[in-house]
Amino acid sequence: MIFFWAAFEQAGSSLTFIADNQTDRNFFGWNMPPSMVQIFNGIFVVAFAIPFSILWDKLRAKGKEPISPMKQAFGLALIAISYFIIAHNVKDLGNSGLLAVKWLILLYLIQTFGELCLSPIGLSLVGKLAPKRFSSLLYGVFFLSNASGYALAGTLGSILPATGEQFTNATKMGIDLQGILDKKIVPTAEQIKLLAEQKISVINPSFAGFEIHNLFEFFMVFVVLCGIASILLFSLTPLLKKMMHGIR
Repeated sequence: MIFFWAAFEQAGSSLTFIADNQTDRNFFGWNMPPSMVQIFNGIFVVAFAIPFSILWDKLRAKGKEPISPMKQAFGLALIAISYFIIAHNVKDLGNSGLLAVKWLILLYLIQTFGELCLSPIGLSLVGKLAPKRFSSLLYGVFFLSNASGYALAGTLGSILPATGEQFTNATKMGIDLQGILDKKIVPTAEQIKLLAEQKISVINPSFAGFEIHNLFEFFMVFVVLCGIASILLFSLTPLLKKMMHGIR
């Protein structure tokens, strides 16, 4: 849950910055405001909640429904896939290229599928497995994992590297931001002050000791985190199945 929400909640931070600064938001002739790109998640939830419910019912009738931890592993895998697709499409954008809005829409579609595999199922599972006298406490623990995911989302969102608008603003001031970030140019005190006034960092962000140079590396952080979490949950599913004593 923590890794899922840490990746999913980038919608309200880094993904919106990218939609604002480095995305061609032309949607059938309409220049969509960056904040409205997130609307697709809500649309997709409404559109696919019932089909997903029907899918699980049909699989259950055939005796092929995966148990809840397996569904949650699917959800994590879908998040990793969505970010891998975006990472692939931003790889060659450079500092001034624009990402087509269709790729962000596709990301929200895949992430919605992941949300439908994980979020309601996780809440239901707590209700089924929790001892009655501890059910309220364990619901609280469940939502605490959500809150921890939101906190991690903020931490990960802060490692977003410089995007197109920041390079453009630096160029207008006569500053080679890319050269400074690549440590090929040593900025003067005046340049550092000018960049700071525009809230532009002169160093690349880092995570777990790794320097994040571009959007590709930024998105790959979520691919790795959610991919590892998905593989771990897949591998633990047989053990969890035994511990659940028939609860699916």
